[in-house]
Amino acid sequence: MDMQVKHIRLDADGAYPMLPENRAYAVVLITHEETTDFWRRGLAEQMAVGSCVQVNIWGENASEWTEAIDTANAFAIMTEERSEMFPDITVSSQSNRMIEDVFEFSVANVQYNEAEQIDLLLVIEVGEPMFGYNLHGMANRAAREYGMSPALTC
Repeated sequence: MDMQVKHIRLDADGAYPMLPENRAYAVVLITHEETTDFWRRGLAEQMAVGSCVQVNIWGENASEWTEAIDTANAFAIMTEERSEMFPDITVSSQSNRMIEDVFEFSVANVQYNEAEQIDLLLVIEVGEPMFGYNLHGMANRAAREYGMSPALTC
């Protein structure tokens, strides 16, 4: 199976990205800086009414991100804004792990998700990193370890 990896860098409390609405995708959310509750809820709502099926969070305010995404997902289901074509969002906070492990965990769980085919992994970075991480390399390595052919997009 081919896995498309897309990297999105956002300013903390900046503009929201355009997220897929009809294609199941997983997210590795890396938060380098704190954000406001309002901004977190807005991005979480975009994921919940779209086609996101999995979010793995690493970094600042991971517990607040988990709560925002879980709440937005529940609300989108209750108000029937979330398509029945996609399963509920599985959210996992991985801040106690090494960043490389987050990618492996995400790719491994993509294979066992209820969605028929998840072939898109969005790496969303919020804020400026203190250290230079090779996120593309981590995502590609994890995909190859689980028998996927990663394809990088920008």
